[in-house]
Amino acid sequence: MRNRGIALIMMAAAIVAVACGGDDTPTGTAAVVAVTVSAPSAAIFVGATSQLTATAKDASGNAVSGAAVTWTSSSDAIATVSASGLVTGVAPGTATITATSNGKTGTATLTISSKTVSFSATMTPAGELGANLNGNPTGSGTLTATLDTTTNVFSWTGTFSGLTSNVNNGHIHGPFAQSATTGSAGVLLNFNPSVTPGATFTGLNSATSGAVSGSVTLNAALTLTATVNGDSLKKLLLANATYVNIHTASNGGGEIRGQLLKK
Repeated sequence: MRNRGIALIMMAAAIVAVACGGDDTPTGTAAVVAVTVSAPSAAIFVGATSQLTATAKDASGNAVSGAAVTWTSSSDAIATVSASGLVTGVAPGTATITATSNGKTGTATLTISSKTVSFSATMTPAGELGANLNGNPTGSGTLTATLDTTTNVFSWTGTFSGLTSNVNNGHIHGPFAQSATTGSAGVLLNFNPSVTPGATFTGLNSATSGAVSGSVTLNAALTLTATVNGDSLKKLLLANATYVNIHTASNGGGEIRGQLLKK
């Protein structure tokens, strides 16, 4: 009986050992077999920051909660990354950001852009996209602009000549996609100094040639229309979704026009 009792005790212990200690599935960082990194699709400007997110996954593709992750940049001269995955743009160029957990890595390649973005538009009658124009216009114009993405100051200068009649309006319009081939959009920024303080508009209501210039700060406090503020215009400019239009007495809807594009 004594031997039988010992045998039963040993069997019970073995069962407990199997039930409590048989699962050797790794947990925490040890469970990580893959890492993915989410990153912004748009460029990061010099001096700006963007938060990246790393997701560690186990063999079943499930996210591993609490797994330790380390971050590195392929070039700290272009972009640095903190221990939490916060990227800071340092200089124009591209850098690969790597997240590592349990020896497994995930990467994201980021583009860092200059904090000052340049734009240009070439205005022609053909740019009016099929509009019926009076007087067989052959005029032309150009506009260049810069946007400081740190101060949000947007500055422009442009010239035009050869119009069929005196210029009577000039604007930046949008939103209007670069790929669009017909249509028009509302006025967002008026070159007329009576509407935009500090702007200049040579030839307005008096000549068939002239020039425009000025600057504004594109922030949320700048109201442009009932639905568009300065910050909204900044986003449209960076998306190549605006155009420049010069209007005349004979072609009130616009005589020369061109999409305002990043250089």
